[in-house]
Amino acid sequence: MLFHRVFFFALCLSSLAWAQNQNIKIDPRKPLKIEYRSQAWNKNPHEIDHDAIVLRDSATGKVVRIELAETGEDTSVFIGDYFVTWGGESFHPEIYLVPREMLQSAEQMKKINELIQDGTLVKKPIFFQTGSHLQKISVFDTREQAIAAYEEFRRTRMQSQVPVTREALEAQTKAEKMAAEKSLQDAAAAQDLTRQSMEAQEKAKQETLRAEQDKMASHEREHRSEKAKELAAQAMDLYQKGNYTEAEKLFNQAVDLDPSNDTFYYQYGVTLYKADNYNKSLVILGLATGPGVNETEKQYYQALNHMKLNEYDSALTMLDQVKTKNDKVLAPSAAFYAGVIRYQKEDFETAKNNFEYVLDNSQDPRMDKQAENYIEQIANVMAFQREASKKFIVTLNGGLEYDSNILLVSNSTGSSGAPTNLEGYRWAYGTSLEYRPIYNQTHELSAVLNYSDMYSESTQFQPNSYFQNTDPLFLSVALPYRYKGQAFGRGYQMGLTPSFETIHMNLDGIGDRETIVESQVLRNDNTFVMTENWFATYMIELRHDQSYISAATADNQTENRITLTSLQTLFMDSRKTQAWIGDVAVSQNNAEGDDQTYTRFDLGATYFAPTWWNMTWTGGLLYYNANYTKHETGRKDNDFNFMLGLKKSITENLSLNLTGNYIINSSTDSPSDYNKYTILGGFTWSKAF
Repeated sequence: MLFHRVFFFALCLSSLAWAQNQNIKIDPRKPLKIEYRSQAWNKNPHEIDHDAIVLRDSATGKVVRIELAETGEDTSVFIGDYFVTWGGESFHPEIYLVPREMLQSAEQMKKINELIQDGTLVKKPIFFQTGSHLQKISVFDTREQAIAAYEEFRRTRMQSQVPVTREALEAQTKAEKMAAEKSLQDAAAAQDLTRQSMEAQEKAKQETLRAEQDKMASHEREHRSEKAKELAAQAMDLYQKGNYTEAEKLFNQAVDLDPSNDTFYYQYGVTLYKADNYNKSLVILGLATGPGVNETEKQYYQALNHMKLNEYDSALTMLDQVKTKNDKVLAPSAAFYAGVIRYQKEDFETAKNNFEYVLDNSQDPRMDKQAENYIEQIANVMAFQREASKKFIVTLNGGLEYDSNILLVSNSTGSSGAPTNLEGYRWAYGTSLEYRPIYNQTHELSAVLNYSDMYSESTQFQPNSYFQNTDPLFLSVALPYRYKGQAFGRGYQMGLTPSFETIHMNLDGIGDRETIVESQVLRNDNTFVMTENWFATYMIELRHDQSYISAATADNQTENRITLTSLQTLFMDSRKTQAWIGDVAVSQNNAEGDDQTYTRFDLGATYFAPTWWNMTWTGGLLYYNANYTKHETGRKDNDFNFMLGLKKSITENLSLNLTGNYIINSSTDSPSDYNKYTILGGFTWSKAF
């Protein structure tokens, strides 16, 4: 047990920690805001609670305590604003959660790096945002939470859909995990072969030494045995002082002098572990047998060696076995490290059981505090998972648009409608309801109902039936399915979405709006994570539009259309807050009316980035060319759309947006030739239930 007591807090699990991006740099000239959401920190719902985190520079090891205060009573949102200079140089941030009781003195703060090296502290996933005047770190308990935060940020930063969805990021994460697991399996197999060779050599050496010992005279054996004991005692003294390299040499000499002493082999194996020689430690411990060896303690250190070698499954098996022995010191320690491994594997329920066992059985106050800290973090994770498991998502949106030239939109072909050359205001509003019966790491299946409508008025905000006859009411139902995994060695997401859509409009100006188009649509999209900062999406859409508009035969808009699209997103920073998005598409529209049959090519370039006041700005240029190959007079359209937008998140559920568009559409068909601009201000609110 002596070796266990000496070793306990010298264990290292840092290789298990999720890597935080080393490209993130904190500018000491700007204020730093740190935010962490924690139900566990919300001790009193009627008071503003306080707690603290540890900020560490990964390059220098410098640490500082950051005090966080709850934003209000019972909000569970904790924020701190600081300038961190550390000599004026930029630094790479790491965030750790530490029991507050361990941050009360300068002496305790000095031990933080020791705990980090020991593996009892695991760094947290973070999401970093920066602007011209502020830097913000959002701290999370799991990658899943960080991905959700990024997706919320992405969802609110621009009005048009960005192809990098939360599901794509999850697919990237899953692919990374699969690749990491495969790498660990390959490394473990190679290490096992290395150990087999080392074991064969060590056994041969041991047999030779014992054969030589058997041939010695008794007084020589006794002399060598006493000398071995002296060397072992010296080695133990060096070990206690932390000089593991010299202790290892003396234990090795003791083993050579008295190969029949199994205790020397055991002490030698433990010292090899401490000296970071893990494979050899496993070999020597495996050879240590006999009445002088505590088999439970030996198995404990074998498990620690496996952890150091990233052989987590082997380590867990042994740690669980040690726990079942109910040793007063070893069992709680084994449970603690099994809990840490399972926490990293995101097996939170079992990890929680391990840490609760520690609290019930440990006699080490420091280990108890760490177990309590992990239990609090697991409580946060489980609260998040309960939120993510909600089946219904309701979204509301609304806004007011100024339109300098309202179009007579009469179909869903994607080509422009006829201009009215009349300006006005258009109230836009809508809602969607999504039901998710299946939502896990690999598969998603939803049912989505959408409703959107417009109400147009004159520039004096007066009702105008001519305007309002152009207002489309859009209804749709969709059944999107998503698969997230790996393809061709890359993170991959596949979507398959069948949907049914209708457009209603009062084209005849009499009575209520009537159905003018019914559409059946099938869309397939495939997103590949090409590199950490390059996402490639390829889509195909098949649709059939059944038009109910009375028109001449040549203008019949009943049609079948196929569209192929390539979207390439290239992030310009490691935090995925700035990116270029390029898209190319080709559509073939075969209509029953020759004048409505066309081939269309689309090109687009969009850029988004953070800006002042924690907003995101988006700028883009979109272009399409439509060639109506069967048109009686040979119609061709060229359309340029210049777009600029701002997005601002107000709360977790509410965001505001302001978007401007300027469109130039030139057409050889003169009624379709126009210029226009629009300015839209609106909101989006979304809530899961």
